Amino acid sequence: MKFCSSAALAAVITNVVGTVTFWYGGMDFAFLSLDDGRGVRLGLQRGERPDMNERIEATGELTRVEPDIRLENVTVRTLARDVEPPPRTEPRVADLYALTPETAHRYLNRPAALTVHVQDVNRRRAHVQLTVSDLDARRPTAIATFAYPEDRPLDPDLRRGAVLRLRCVPSALSRDGVIESVVFNMRGAYDIDILSRPPWWTPARILLALAFAALVLLAALGWGAVVTVQVRRARHAARAVAAERKRMAADLHDTIEQHLASAKLLLTCAQKPAGLPDETRSMIRQAEKVLIHAKSEVRATVMALRSDDVGQPLAAAIRAIEIPASVRRHLRLAALPERLDPGRQGDLLMIVREAIANALAHGRARSIALAADARADGFVLRILNDGAPFDAAAAPGPEAGHFGLAGMRDRAARSGFALSFVTEGRWTGVQLGGAV
Repeated sequence: MKFCSSAALAAVITNVVGTVTFWYGGMDFAFLSLDDGRGVRLGLQRGERPDMNERIEATGELTRVEPDIRLENVTVRTLARDVEPPPRTEPRVADLYALTPETAHRYLNRPAALTVHVQDVNRRRAHVQLTVSDLDARRPTAIATFAYPEDRPLDPDLRRGAVLRLRCVPSALSRDGVIESVVFNMRGAYDIDILSRPPWWTPARILLALAFAALVLLAALGWGAVVTVQVRRARHAARAVAAERKRMAADLHDTIEQHLASAKLLLTCAQKPAGLPDETRSMIRQAEKVLIHAKSEVRATVMALRSDDVGQPLAAAIRAIEIPASVRRHLRLAALPERLDPGRQGDLLMIVREAIANALAHGRARSIALAADARADGFVLRILNDGAPFDAAAAPGPEAGHFGLAGMRDRAARSGFALSFVTEGRWTGVQLGGAV
């Protein structure tokens, strides 16, 4: 089939015979491959419905022959069905822009297969448009278009950066015989094979990751600054508390403890004169015992105030309690909490000191054991010794001038500890239970 030149066209009616290589239901155009290898774009009349791989005779108005051939108002007559489709060409995008009117028939309006790189993706109602280029260049670009339902999501890998294999029919938009843009016509997403998924590090994602990293860094710096300020304030407060504790310890030592020592000395002297009634002498001795206990309590308080054990981890503070080198000690303190409130920790340490002092002074213990166990709501601490058996119920109290057990009970009640006296085989001692 021969065509006249573009200059001689004047609504020439012509008919051509070939194989339908592109048509999709509802489209008003199709592509036809002639027996001589050239391709023709057919603008179909309403109601004309050629099918893929049909051999047809198309009759219509020849409107263009350069750079591609076009017929409009085409009617179709089917000659055969399911014929062998023509082979596909394999052009590059750059090849299509380099076509001239004399060479356009090599690729335009003919079935093709080509590998491209996706530059952009746009959805337009029931169609998708891809901006694509050759793999080794970003320019020139072509538009690949195909029908796609509006309510169906696209394949997430069909995006910028993907490498695709297209089965399509290239057509061209031209002016004065010069190709201005190229369009790859496809019927649907099934004409696309994704050869390579796009990398995750797209520019947008890299910017998002950098922005997120910057936010995390700023948050970390801000949090670090807040923590630094809090730590500095805590250290300042701790130094202030330590200084106040030492001042109080010095005041107690220089005043009350000295006065108690003087009072004891006076009571000792008061017992020397002969002829004192026995009742008076007994009361003086009782008062002397009270003063001795008060002096020991004040001394223990002074030592506690001077030490840093309230600010120390609880286990470390207990290990620091002095026990004579001749006495064996057994420690198992891992179950203790790291720290308690300063007031509670101070009371617990005073109870431990008193229990150890009683075991050494009254029980003549040769071994001291401190064992801690965890429980659901806190801990249990046992201060045991192997000295003389001890009966808390029969022990003398404040009325007899003995204040140790009473002081331990008072401190335990004040700090919410459960105080009891236990016997485990040859070991006796004190058990403390407390919540963390």
